[in-house]
Amino acid sequence: MRSRLREFRKELGWAATVTGAFVGIEDIFVHAGAPGHEHLFAAICRLDDPAIYAREHVDYAGEDGAS
Repeated sequence: MRSRLREFRKELGWAATVTGAFVGIEDIFVHAGAPGHEHLFAAICRLDDPAIYAREHVDYAGEDGAS
């Protein structure tokens, strides 16, 4: 679980505490004629800094720099 929280901090720069169980979802799909496969893991969590909840929007950039 710590590695998942580390990823959360890495992507957004915020500390979080997981407060619920992880749920896994598997997606098998076809895009542009090619098969694809991905896994999504999600959990209910609490952001450790309550000031974040007052923000109107969140700037986020993926690994490729796109937002």
